[in-house]
This record gives sequence, C-alpha cells and structure tokens, in this order.
Amino acid sequence: KPAFMKEPLMLATLTNTITVTNINNPALGVNQIAQEAQVFLDCRLLPGTNEEAFINAVKSSLKSNKIEITIVQETPSTIPSKPGQFFQEFKRALLLVEPASSV
Repeated sequence: KPAFMKEPLMLATLTNTITVTNINNPALGVNQIAQEAQVFLDCRLLPGTNEEAFINAVKSSLKSNKIEITIVQETPSTIPSKPGQFFQEFKRALLLVEPASSV
C-alpha cells in the first residue's frame, strides 16, 4: 500500500467512504437485548462510482440476510472537474512521494 494511502485524510479524498453517524435501538431495561437496531451511515462516493454496485458490496460485506439497507437521503452525483492548478500541484507532490504512481 503506498505511503500516502496510510494517511486518513488522503485516503478519504481518493476512495469511497462509509462513516457510522448514528445508532438507535429501542429503550429497554439494562439487562435486555434489543431485537433490532437502526444504524445510519454517511457514504461518500467518488464521481463515477456505480451506486447500486456500491450498495451490493456493502450488503455482501455484512454477511447477513437479516440486515435491510434503505437510502434515507441521496444527493446528486457531481461532475468531475477538469484538472487545473490544484491538480497539477497535487500530481507534482504525489509523484515526489510515490514516483511510480499513475496520476
């Protein structure tokens, strides 16, 4: 794994991300286990990512057919921007750290 991919901020800008933002379960007694829970995930996808394939990959990684996934809110995909000054500087810096990188 390239060194720059070990940095969380860099990894988040170059990959799809999933963050648990909320976990809800029914209010029960301290010694009772809830029969169901609700978890909210914030998923951020790179431009060009196939949303259906992404959700299918998440489902298969859960390894349970008892888990239901529902999209609560979705924002439109963004159009990738054309490489400009920032991209050129990013490319230059990346190639300094990882000369074998494909940019």
